[in-house]
Amino acid sequence: MQAAFHACGFACPGDGDLQEAMPGAQLGDDAAHVSGDLIFWNGHLAMTSGPDTLIHANAHHMNTVEEPINEAIVRIAKSDTGPVTSRLRPRRIEMPTI
Repeated sequence: MQAAFHACGFACPGDGDLQEAMPGAQLGDDAAHVSGDLIFWNGHLAMTSGPDTLIHANAHHMNTVEEPINEAIVRIAKSDTGPVTSRLRPRRIEMPTI
């Protein structure tokens, strides 16, 4: 996730727990998603690529994939990772220029 944010010129910490605490709007379970929202689980996160899809690297596919949000949430909830812990629409903070 950090590499994706940095490629777009935005600051992003390297660890998922710090990313979950980034400034932005916390979203409820029923919130409509827009591209760039983050969905967090215990030790895992994904970025929404549209209102109904997300992209994430995962052990289920052993790859980085784009898939329907609801299908991923249901499947991941049944794993050791468990249910979604939070959803965030991060505030984009530009990286400082050196």
